Amino acid sequence: MPAPAIPLPHLPTSGPLAPLLRDFDWAGSGFGAPQAWSEHLRTTACMVFDAPQPMRLAWGPRRLMLYNQAYAEILGRRHPAAFGQPMDRIWPEAWDVVGPALDRVFQGEGLHEHDVPFRTERNGSAELIHVSYLYLPVRDATGAVEGALCVCTETTVQVDARQAQRKLADSLEQRVEQRSRELAHTEAQLRQSQKMEAIGQLTGGIAHDFNNMLQGIVMPLQLIQRKAQAGDADGVARYVSAGLASAQRAAALTQRLLAFSRRQPLDSRPTDLAHALSGLHAMLDSTVGENVALSLEIPPDLWWATTDLHQFENAVLNLAINGRDAMPDGGSLHILAENVQLTPRAVGGVAGLPPGDYVRVVVRDSGVGMAADVLIKAFDPFFTTKPLGQGTGLGLSMIYGYARQSGGYVAMDSEVGAGTVVRLYLPRSPELGDAAEPAGSDASQPPERLHGAHAAVLVVEDDDTVRQLVVELLEGHGLQVTQAASGGEGMRQLAGGQRFDLLLTDVGLPGPNGRQLADFAQDTHPGIRVVLMTGYAEQASMRAQFLGDTMELLVKPFGAEQLLAKVHSALARRITPD
Repeated sequence: MPAPAIPLPHLPTSGPLAPLLRDFDWAGSGFGAPQAWSEHLRTTACMVFDAPQPMRLAWGPRRLMLYNQAYAEILGRRHPAAFGQPMDRIWPEAWDVVGPALDRVFQGEGLHEHDVPFRTERNGSAELIHVSYLYLPVRDATGAVEGALCVCTETTVQVDARQAQRKLADSLEQRVEQRSRELAHTEAQLRQSQKMEAIGQLTGGIAHDFNNMLQGIVMPLQLIQRKAQAGDADGVARYVSAGLASAQRAAALTQRLLAFSRRQPLDSRPTDLAHALSGLHAMLDSTVGENVALSLEIPPDLWWATTDLHQFENAVLNLAINGRDAMPDGGSLHILAENVQLTPRAVGGVAGLPPGDYVRVVVRDSGVGMAADVLIKAFDPFFTTKPLGQGTGLGLSMIYGYARQSGGYVAMDSEVGAGTVVRLYLPRSPELGDAAEPAGSDASQPPERLHGAHAAVLVVEDDDTVRQLVVELLEGHGLQVTQAASGGEGMRQLAGGQRFDLLLTDVGLPGPNGRQLADFAQDTHPGIRVVLMTGYAEQASMRAQFLGDTMELLVKPFGAEQLLAKVHSALARRITPD
C-alpha cells in the first residue's frame, strides 16, 4: 500500500516525475519523510529534481538513489523501479566501476569520468550507451560526507560518431594502402617498361656503333694477313693505321658508356680548374672556328675542385663542340667558371647535391636551342639531333655520368631560338694539391729511354694475350720482367726472394685481386711502385678511395705509348729503401 499523499512544498508538483514523488513511500524507503530531511538533503534533492541536466544523488551508507527526469531517460526500463533503491541493485553489471567511484566520493574526493559504457534497455530494445560523470561529495554542517551528487552527460552519439570516424579512417587507410600498392605495382611495371625501352635503345646503339668499329678492325687485319701470306708489304702501314683508329674509337665508346653508367675509373684529385680552362683556350678557339666568338671568364680566386682533369677537359670540349654545332651560321660561346655555395634552400634547384661549396662551369651558346620535348631527352644515351654519322649521342650522357660520379651535377636550360646553357657543378677540393697536370701536358708521350732501365718488374695479368704483349713490350725496352697469371701466383713471386721495383697488375684477377696484391707487395717490398690496370672495376671508379699513395691507375684499353709513359713515371718516383 503506497503511503498517503502528503504535501511536499519543496519538491516538484508538476512534470513527468511529480506523480512518482507524490506517491513514493518516503518513510519506508530509508530517506525518511521529506518534512524531516536535513537542509543539505532537501537542498541537494531539489537541485537534482529541478535540473534539466541528467543528475542523480546517492545518499547514505546504502547509496540510495534519487534522480531527475533527464536521468530517467538514461535508465530506460529500470525506471521507475530504480527510484530510491541502492545503487548496487540498479547497476549490478557495472558495480565494479560505479562502486569504487562512489567509495572515493564518500571519502571526500571529486571525480570526473569520461565515456563510461553501460548496458541499458530503452525504446524497446537493449543498447550500449556511454555516459560521462562529474561526482561531487555532499557534506553536512560538520563537513562529513552524506551523499554523492553525480552530474551526467550522455555521450553515446559522440562516441558512436568517433568510432564511425575511426572506422572510416581505417577503411580509408586500407583503401589508400591498397591503392598505393596498386600504384607502386603500376609504377614498377612502367619503370620496367622504360628500362627495357632504354636497354633496347642502348643495345641498338651499341650494336650499330660497335659493328662499324669492328668492321674497321677486322677488314684491315684480314688484308694484312693476305699481304703477309703473299709476301707483299705494300699498304700494310695504312691498314694498321685504319685498324688502330677503329680500335681507338671502340675504346672511346666503352669509356663513354662507363661514364654514362658512372662506372668509369676516375683519377680524381685536387685540380686547378682555372689552369685547366686557360690551357684549353687555344684548343677551344680552333675547335669552334672563326665564325664563333669564344670568350672565357675565369676569376683569379677560383677554387680547386676534386675531379679527373682529363675527363673535365673532355666534358668542356664536348660542350663547346655541341655549342658550335648549334650555331651553323655563327654566334657566341661564353664559358664562365665561378665559386658557388649551395645552401639547404638553394640546393633544391640542383637535384641530388648536398649543401656545400662547388665550382660551377657555365657554357652558354647563342644557337638554335631545343624544344622542351628534345631537352628532356638530351642526356639519354645515343640520343642526338645531329645528322646521321655526325654524332654518337653519347657526349652529354658521358658528361652527366662523369659529373654524378665526381660528386657533382650537370643541368641544362634551352629555348628554341634563344640558345642553350649548361651548368656543370664539381665539388670544391678541401685542400690544394700538386697532382693536377696542366692542360696540354705531354704526360702520355713515351720517353726515349725508360727511367730505371733494367729495373725488375712483376707483370700479373690473367689474359694470356695481354700479358704476353705487355711482357714483350717491356722487355724490348730493357726491363727485367717476371710474369704471373693470378693473384696467388703473383704473391708467390713476391715472396720468393727476388727484388722487384715495380708491380704492374690487373685489378680483376683470379684469387686475390690486384688491389690486395698491391698491399701485399708494399708489405713485402718497401718502396715498390704499383700500377693497376683496369678496364672496368667498380672499386677503382674513384681514385682517391681506391689507390694508395704509391699507386697509379692505367685504364684499358691503352696503347704501348701510354703503358711505357706510366711505367716510366712510376719508376721515376720509386723510393729506394735504406
